[in-house]
Order: sequence, then C-alpha cells, then structure tokens
Amino acid sequence: MLRCGRRRLAFAVGVVVLMTLAVAGPFGEAADFRIDNAVYVGDQPKPVSQTTTLFHQKAVYDFLTDPVEVVIFERQAGRAVLLDVSRQLRTSLATRQVAAFTESLQRAAAGQEDPFIRFLAQPTFKEQFAAAERELTLSSRWLTYRLRLLEPDDPSVVTQYREFSDWSVQISALLNPGRSSLPYSRLRVNAALAQRGALAAEVRLTQRPKQGEALVLRSRHQFHAHLTSADQNRIAQTQKWMRTFTEVGIQQYRKPSE
Repeated sequence: MLRCGRRRLAFAVGVVVLMTLAVAGPFGEAADFRIDNAVYVGDQPKPVSQTTTLFHQKAVYDFLTDPVEVVIFERQAGRAVLLDVSRQLRTSLATRQVAAFTESLQRAAAGQEDPFIRFLAQPTFKEQFAAAERELTLSSRWLTYRLRLLEPDDPSVVTQYREFSDWSVQISALLNPGRSSLPYSRLRVNAALAQRGALAAEVRLTQRPKQGEALVLRSRHQFHAHLTSADQNRIAQTQKWMRTFTEVGIQQYRKPSE
C-alpha cells in the first residue's frame, strides 16, 4: 500500500515498536496467495506504479513493473534480496540492518524543527470505523487514510502480509532517504489493519504538509487466494536470477544505470 521512492510510489500506510512482531517466532503454516497492487495520483485513471506480490512457502516475491525489480523477503534467513533485472544485479539486506536504520532514522526525524517531519517520526491518528461500509479512517492534521477493508477467510494471510508490509516500507526508507519515505505512519496503519484481522482493498491517503496544500494518493489491492501456474513459473525464474545475477553491495546497487 502506497510506498514512495525510487522503486515505487505506494501508500505510506502503517513504529519501531512493531519490530517485536517482525522478529518474533515462526508463523506456523504459511499460506500461498497473490496480491496485485496499483497506485494512482488523485483521480487519474492511469496508475503511476504497479506491483504483484506473491507469498509462497514462507518467502515473499514482490515484483515492480517499471523499472523491473524484484524484492524477495526471506523471513527465516532474516534478509531481503533485491534484484535489478535490467542490470542483472542482486544485493542483500539483513533485517537487523534494516531495523537499526529504522531506529536511527526515527531519532533523527524526531529531532527536526519541521513539525510535519516530527509528526511523521511519531504519528498518532484518530480512528473511526464505519461497519456498514467496511471503511476504516485514520485521521490527523497532517495525514488522513481511508481504507476499505477485506477480511480473508484464512487469518494467517493477514499476519503474513502485515509482516512483509512492515519490512517492505522500512526497506524502501533505507533505499530512498527523505521525508516522503519515513515509514512510521505506514506502520501505524499496518497495525490497525492487523488488529481488525483485515487487509486493505482500497486506500486513499490525503497529505497536508503545509497550509492549503494537499496531495491525494490512492491504491487498489486485489487479493487472490491461490497462486496460478504462471505465478509458480515467475517464482522459479526469480530463484534462477538469485543464483545467476552478479552480487554487489548496496551502494553500487543504488547507483542509477549508465
């Protein structure tokens, strides 16, 4: 859901306290499923970002359409592998490295003079839930999220998606430093969804960093309870890339293509 940065524009939906869940014990049985994501600016009909996220055997494969990039989250290995398909490069980030960066980033943001950045470091929201519409609203002076909820039959889907989403937004912040990628509001929203045992089918985020200025982003998320043969083939191809792409450090990976 709405993350911002080089690899994608996706909702800043859902704090360091959530790290406890992210490094906790095993899931138990993991479900296989797919989520197709599209992000839009305002009411524009054409998405500015599209991704497909495949959950398979306790790993997550997150595919960005343009540029073609894949993030593989391997919970048991405690790492994320990033693949730049056009340059055939791969790099790895340990989850402990990501967690340390997230903590240091929060301390730095909380000490800034800009009140909007301080809010983003430690966001708080008023929650309202409209049961008939299945709509959850988290509002504040700076940010308002409106989420249409989807409740999967399998509760493990919510747990798996919440953990991946928490790590994904933190990885995005590490790769794309700047106030637009601060992950803490997204983590708050992730927690609110998990408490309700839900995913977000649609999200509308209104940002008001300055008086009279507003940016609206929206996203749609289509949940599929099973993987297709095409999904399985895509995972197999990705696993081959993980073996054959040239491994580089994170700094070289982040350099733009020549």
